[in-house]
Amino acid sequence: MELQKLRNEINRIDGEMLALLERRLAVCRDIAECKRENGLPVRDAARETEKLHEAMERGGAAGQRLVALLMALGREEQERLLRGE
Repeated sequence: MELQKLRNEINRIDGEMLALLERRLAVCRDIAECKRENGLPVRDAARETEKLHEAMERGGAAGQRLVALLMALGREEQERLLRGE
């Protein structure tokens, strides 16, 4: 394949990933509301450990890094909403 075709494919994939990130953050906002209603903390260390382990098994170190970043972004979004921002 020529380089431009490959770059176009990367651009398409990146667009899909950004759309998924928007959806994920919207769900994180819903989770924040549930946690607020039920008096639950933002962080669930056991769940995070489990998800990181699964990510390592599926995607190796890169997958684990990606999931760790996604979880950090989700926590930030939840904390922001719980502060009323």
